[in-house]
Amino acid sequence: MNAIDINAKVVAKIQASGPQVEEAVIESLSSKEITRRVESLVKGLDQLETLNKDFKKIKPDIIVCDENKKPTSEGWSPKAADERLKHIQKTDKLQKAIEKGFGGEFGDLYNIIKGGGNAPADAAAPKTE
Repeated sequence: MNAIDINAKVVAKIQASGPQVEEAVIESLSSKEITRRVESLVKGLDQLETLNKDFKKIKPDIIVCDENKKPTSEGWSPKAADERLKHIQKTDKLQKAIEKGFGGEFGDLYNIIKGGGNAPADAAAPKTE
């Protein structure tokens, strides 16, 4: 067998490889998207864990004491109450985005992970037909 015969067989095999190439491309692209989604869910869950730990650190900043300096009640200043409320809202938003992600909708989660939120939700999600 000579080099010309080998080259002809290579060309013939490449020409006949359309379905194999198509399947390999589909597998590669779907694997890439699955990896992206898994990584986004893991990052979201990590962020949620961090938010929950940080929330436990937010304590009332107003403590009312009796004449013996014994605390009788605790409360929140407007600034601390606002900080607490924003933290709750951020946590709820992330939780809902994670739930949507597990349901197959990743746009909100992608935006939160990026730290954005300016892009439309459907811009981050791949188009399916």
